[in-house]
Amino acid sequence: MTDADTAAPPADTGAPTPPWGDDFDAARAWQTITALRDEVRALKAATATTREELAAATAARDDLEAAHAATSADLWRERSLRRHPHLADVADLLTGADEAAVAAVADRLAALAPAAPDATASPLRPVPGHALGPTAPAPDYAAIAARVQRR
Repeated sequence: MTDADTAAPPADTGAPTPPWGDDFDAARAWQTITALRDEVRALKAATATTREELAAATAARDDLEAAHAATSADLWRERSLRRHPHLADVADLLTGADEAAVAAVADRLAALAPAAPDATASPLRPVPGHALGPTAPAPDYAAIAARVQRR
């Protein structure tokens, strides 16, 4: 057996031993506490800065998503108008969640609205015996005047 095993337990002096031990240094403890408080302040400041940066990045992302959605909707509308140019007057009705939805709306509107007439076609119906368009001969005013004078 060793001396440690045979040593008697310390005598109870009546004063309780503090939980932090006998080698407590108050100055070192206070220095540790102030250092920890400074570290907490620094971390709170860093957290606030990070939160502000996150809020700014989130706002920028939201703006970009809104711009992308508007640009995509315009692109889908333009593609539908290329397929159905006679719907240009009602282009604001061409809306949808995606390109397929906008195309479906354009197809339904195109089925309801007749296609625009051909620009080279005459708006007048031809009358039998009358010549329309550039194939009609120009009138001979001199011959007309001669006929009127003969009468």
